[in-house]
Amino acid sequence: MRSAQTIPFGRGGVSLAGDRLAVWCDGDARVPLRIYGNFFPLIMLLQTIGYGPACLAGQEEDGTLALIAALPVRRRAIVFQKVSAMALQALLLAAAVTVCVLGGRSFQLTVSTGNAISIAAALTLMGLDFGLVTMAVGAATRRRGTALGAGAALAAASYLLSSLGTTIPGIRPGRYASLFYWSASNDQISNGVGITGFAVLIAVGLGALVAAARAFRRADLN
Repeated sequence: MRSAQTIPFGRGGVSLAGDRLAVWCDGDARVPLRIYGNFFPLIMLLQTIGYGPACLAGQEEDGTLALIAALPVRRRAIVFQKVSAMALQALLLAAAVTVCVLGGRSFQLTVSTGNAISIAAALTLMGLDFGLVTMAVGAATRRRGTALGAGAALAAASYLLSSLGTTIPGIRPGRYASLFYWSASNDQISNGVGITGFAVLIAVGLGALVAAARAFRRADLN
């Protein structure tokens, strides 16, 4: 019978016994890891990636975007208003999760206030980044399905790069191209989000915002 081998990492580890592989973490770290590693990013991305294609490409397919663009308002202002609506939804979600995490200290959720707020801010920026990318693709293609598919594919690729980059040496450098890595997959629960992480997330978001505004300005609406 083979003896079990354990490789520690952070507050948890990987245990290998025969053909069975198990990932574990300390009891006080399990819930925060699930919240910030799975639940929070998933709900955030469902919200922003769903809204991004709907707010421009979706309205174009419904035939209502041309009516909005005919109003005496610059197209750039229309884009900014839609981005503001998406940001408000993301902030409300982030605030709700942060309140629950901080309130969970009574149940041994050991995440500091500063780290909880910084991770919530980083995941909000990450969600907005993907939402803005889908908005730009939707404005350029005027197809909601194409924009939704592009956003979902990019989010999945980003998650896989961040997750597999910690275990597969060959793709480890690729994790730096993952927005998940800069927001919640680099032990931010213990160390918080650094300046570099915020800089990357903000830069990507600004680039996607400019692309969305330009694509919508050039769009030929019917």
